[in-house]
Amino acid sequence: MIKKNKQVLVKPLWNNELGGKLFQLNYPGAFGRWRSIAADLGISIGGWDMLPLEEADCVWFLDLPDTRKEFEQARQRVQKGVPFVLQVMETPTGRSQNFHTKNHALFDYVVTYQQGLPKSENIFTYRLPNCFDRFRSDHKTFQERKCAVMVNSNRIEGWLACRKAGVIGLPGIGPNLSGWHRPYWAWLVPARGELYSWRRKFARLAADIAPNALDIYGPGWDGGKVSWNPFFDRKRYTNCVANGFTNQKLDVIANYRFTISVENYRGNIDYISEKMFEPLLVGSVPVYLGEEKIADIIPKSAYVDVRDFSNQTALLNYLQHCPEEEWQRMYHAGQAFLFSKRAQEFSREEFVSKMIHILKTILKM
Repeated sequence: MIKKNKQVLVKPLWNNELGGKLFQLNYPGAFGRWRSIAADLGISIGGWDMLPLEEADCVWFLDLPDTRKEFEQARQRVQKGVPFVLQVMETPTGRSQNFHTKNHALFDYVVTYQQGLPKSENIFTYRLPNCFDRFRSDHKTFQERKCAVMVNSNRIEGWLACRKAGVIGLPGIGPNLSGWHRPYWAWLVPARGELYSWRRKFARLAADIAPNALDIYGPGWDGGKVSWNPFFDRKRYTNCVANGFTNQKLDVIANYRFTISVENYRGNIDYISEKMFEPLLVGSVPVYLGEEKIADIIPKSAYVDVRDFSNQTALLNYLQHCPEEEWQRMYHAGQAFLFSKRAQEFSREEFVSKMIHILKTILKM
């Protein structure tokens, strides 16, 4: 008798990751590698649109779906006793419901990047993965590099955000109509902690007083629509080099001494994304703001800490006039960290190892 593989059906956050694309697009190689290793163990992982939910041995959500109704409908379709897993991926900016314990209680297991939570057999922690295989040894010299680059989308979150489909897509108020529990502050400040506005302000400052100091890549910087309000920030940023994301992001930032590595969210939740690691892979020095405890993880000597400057003008002035010797010290500290044991916590391999362990525990294998 042939033993049937365990079926794990994953609900991705974004619809463009359905049809198996999650395992190609999401975090370079990490989810695809997880799927491959799991298959060798008799666990088939696929998007939840690829098989009927009735066949699932586990249903895995990457962040809460837009509405609680969607979650409840899935619960009704699966076989009795099938575990439901919530994996927290995004930040509280626009998705504060991901962090509400009453929502967590609806799931059998929670997988989160938040560290140091009370011990529980139903809570697992991990780090957002990075592909260190993309490291390049042919780093350009200080003299060969331009000053600074920022590769981000120009977005608005909260009351002025772009209108999205359905009632849930109403700016500011929409998520409160999702059926999920939300913290009280989300009704008043729906995008608390967001750093999109910080990046927009810095881009505007550089364009005004130092147009050659900062190049920008990403959608929304050329005067396109970024808000439901047609008069909001419609001017083109003169330092916008390319309107849209390049498929060769590392090729781009390899040409700069500094990379603006500002997260989408500022707080104490252990959210450390690829924005910190990608510059290190190509020898650029990150300019970081986001996770308040970042110095507990990454040596302060390896990056420029935005919090050390009184204002953005002081930061911009520093990036323009940073001596080569000082930059070299940061560069070498960053490279030393990248090859350290601590950095491996954020590797694709460590991510896959943790996800496999979690799956085997949940599926009792």
